[in-house]
Amino acid sequence: MCPVPFALSSLLGRSSGSAGGVTATGNQHARYFIARPAHTDPNTVPQRFMRTAMTRIAARWELLTVPQKLAWERHAEVSQRVKHNFANTPVHLTGRIAFCRHNIPRYEFTGSFVTGPPNRLGEVAFGPVRLTYTRGVFPQPNLKLTFETDDEWNQTPNSFLLVHITVPVPATWNFYERAFLFRRTVSQATSPASFTYNLVIGTNQRLFCKVRAITSDGRTSKAMHVRSTP
Repeated sequence: MCPVPFALSSLLGRSSGSAGGVTATGNQHARYFIARPAHTDPNTVPQRFMRTAMTRIAARWELLTVPQKLAWERHAEVSQRVKHNFANTPVHLTGRIAFCRHNIPRYEFTGSFVTGPPNRLGEVAFGPVRLTYTRGVFPQPNLKLTFETDDEWNQTPNSFLLVHITVPVPATWNFYERAFLFRRTVSQATSPASFTYNLVIGTNQRLFCKVRAITSDGRTSKAMHVRSTP
């Protein structure tokens, strides 16, 4: 059999996708092969909790009455408009998705639902927050979250702050993009709120927290990311 010559570049130029343990990829300069990334699912406790919450909230939607579902559909049509990540065009969400978006944060911390859409449009506005910590007092409360007591969420019963806290990270870090492992709620009217943090905070370490306000009618605020200070 006579060998058939071909250019390797022509083969690479047409390659895409994965086969076996190899994935064809490239950039503006060249095409190349890399080991196929292995899919991992740590299935951590927060992951399992969130999956359970989403399943239960989706099932709860089926128990709503027809007028309740229509109310969520109207609410989604006028308020739940988001931008497409790539096309930058409006995306109109359904009433089911609006119901889930309002209830997942609330269920995560309280286990409760709101069956009707909010009477007001827009996100919840709240002022700046500050996270401070004290070393060497474990296991007594050693974290304090300072907030504005006249914020909208604090003027309405059954409203609260959702607080996610990181593990200790180097003090040189200016932002945090990993998982938040500790969850707390703040429902008191006075500031600051105190927490017990069960890990040792080193001399050259700091914490990050993500804070979101939730009102009794299900409205949420944008997440506020805060760096801790001693």
